[in-house]
Amino acid sequence: MYFLFLLLSLSSTSFAVSNCLNPLSVVQSVLDDPLPGENLGACVGSGNTETDASIALKMKQILDSKGIFILYDEISSDPNFVSPQGESKALVSEKIPELVIVKEGNDWKLSAATRELIPKIHKETFSPVVLGILNSFPQSTTLSFLGIYLWQYIFFILLITFGWFFARIADFLLVKQLIRIAHNRSIKINEDLLLRSRRPILGIVLGGILLISAPDLMLSIRPSLVIHVTANALLSISLIFLLSALIDSIASILTAKAILTDSKLDDQIIPLLTRAAKTLLWVLGIIFVLQNIGVEVTALVAFGSVGGVAIALASKDTVENLFGSIVVFVDQPFQIGDWVIIDGSIEGVVEEVGFRSTRIRSFADSLISVPNTKIALSTVNNFGERKYRRFTTTIGLRYDTSRSKVQTYIERIRAHLQENPKIRKEAIYIYFKALGSHSLDIMVYTFFTVPDWREELAAKEELLLEFMRIAEDLEIGFAFPTTTIEVEQGSKSVSSFNIPTNSELPQKD
Repeated sequence: MYFLFLLLSLSSTSFAVSNCLNPLSVVQSVLDDPLPGENLGACVGSGNTETDASIALKMKQILDSKGIFILYDEISSDPNFVSPQGESKALVSEKIPELVIVKEGNDWKLSAATRELIPKIHKETFSPVVLGILNSFPQSTTLSFLGIYLWQYIFFILLITFGWFFARIADFLLVKQLIRIAHNRSIKINEDLLLRSRRPILGIVLGGILLISAPDLMLSIRPSLVIHVTANALLSISLIFLLSALIDSIASILTAKAILTDSKLDDQIIPLLTRAAKTLLWVLGIIFVLQNIGVEVTALVAFGSVGGVAIALASKDTVENLFGSIVVFVDQPFQIGDWVIIDGSIEGVVEEVGFRSTRIRSFADSLISVPNTKIALSTVNNFGERKYRRFTTTIGLRYDTSRSKVQTYIERIRAHLQENPKIRKEAIYIYFKALGSHSLDIMVYTFFTVPDWREELAAKEELLLEFMRIAEDLEIGFAFPTTTIEVEQGSKSVSSFNIPTNSELPQKD
């Protein structure tokens, strides 16, 4: 809204005050240039023309220097105006509630308290140094360009120069010294994140100095408004970037600590919380920036509330998944890197847990996105939480193996498992289980004490090779399936022979 006024002409309007019958007339008598024959501040109400003009001028300078643009449409023109409190009283601006217009008889005027307070506010608003310089060099107020005096240009340039210089000092003291102290005390910090905060610090310092010193420029309302809007925007946006860098710094520290923990889920929670915090920061920050530059945020928030209800109804599944993700984080049925089977059909390794879904890398290397609501309602078989990894196999020896060799073979395997550091000693089961159809079956049942699947495969390979080595030492052969076929001609059996399996047939070169 303000930018519309910035496009208007810089010239002042003139208004003839023939009476003071409403609050708007009082404001116009202060802010508008009087027509010939009229006095500035005709509706101030002190009873003295010079005093009225002085109070009106100071009040206008106060409003202009603070960048307070008075919208006449918001000032009542009703002679019988009554405030919500039931009083014949109106405010010039809600930003300065001390400026009050009251009705006395049939006329409206500034209240007596307001007339006494305006000179005090004027002294508090402007630096006595600037006022002293202007009084000492009145000729400085005669040279102007585009409605701005020469001294105001000079003061603005000095203000920017001083602000930049002070910002560089703040940058040196806050950032560079912090890095130096961290190095001297052997504290690990993310220098890149700290260096990212340098520009926001410059913006905050420069915007703050510009905002504080802007009244001393004593500009008219539109140039003053431009400076206030620019300074507020620079200050607010720089603060948002600084807080964003601070969130990243805290997240970096927490991530370094999370790596040292056994749980892998916190490695995923920290990025999620970081994104959520930065999203909330930017949403609130944008609202704050819009409010500072004069945008009516109340209507925007009200519209957002109504729209939020509609969006919530339209995104029911998303909300359910959000609560499902909370259940996953609180209950922790798995961690990042765990091998899981969800609902008996979805199998793979957990890669990422998000607000809406969990991503699982299948063993076919495809990526499966499972809604968190389904995970919260499904059975989760987590192989990653196994303390031990089961190993079971059946060793088939040839039928021509002697009883003593079978017994020796079993004892050698049992002894090896007892000495193997990767085997759970309380669960070693090795027995001659059965006389099979084609082999002497020895059952091996035990558990590996390894942390992941890769080491499980390596331990299994090592164990199977050891079974083969012991068999070679004892000159024992492993059995293979055979089939006996008898061919009859008439009533006589002609021959019988064994048919080997495909693996025993001679192969062509």
